[in-house]
Amino acid sequence: MHNIKHTQILLSPDAMHRNLELLGAAGAELVPFSPLRDLLLPPGLSALYLGGSAPEPALVQRLSANAPMLAAVRAFAGAGGLVLGEGGGLAYLSQALQLPGEAGAGHDMGECQMLPQVLAMA
Repeated sequence: MHNIKHTQILLSPDAMHRNLELLGAAGAELVPFSPLRDLLLPPGLSALYLGGSAPEPALVQRLSANAPMLAAVRAFAGAGGLVLGEGGGLAYLSQALQLPGEAGAGHDMGECQMLPQVLAMA
């Protein structure tokens, strides 16, 4: 098990949940970032928490357009970095997202494609 004390965890501003309060109380250093605006992850990162609510199509397109961040997240995970996705963060890590009313295999959004599933929004 990973010792969280003195662990620097990068988080999206959308991810302000009780989980983050608990991580901070356990000694983790919470570092804000934006997968929309930032191009790279900061050095020395121990874990990445991607939270957020259900993804909206316009936001999904903006996230997908940030190719440098997508590559940085894939590289971080590929090097053994801890990555947790919740809600919209899980969609960000997935292969594709099927929007309501959309038929077929889902919309390939150029997301991180770290997880092999297609998520479907109801």
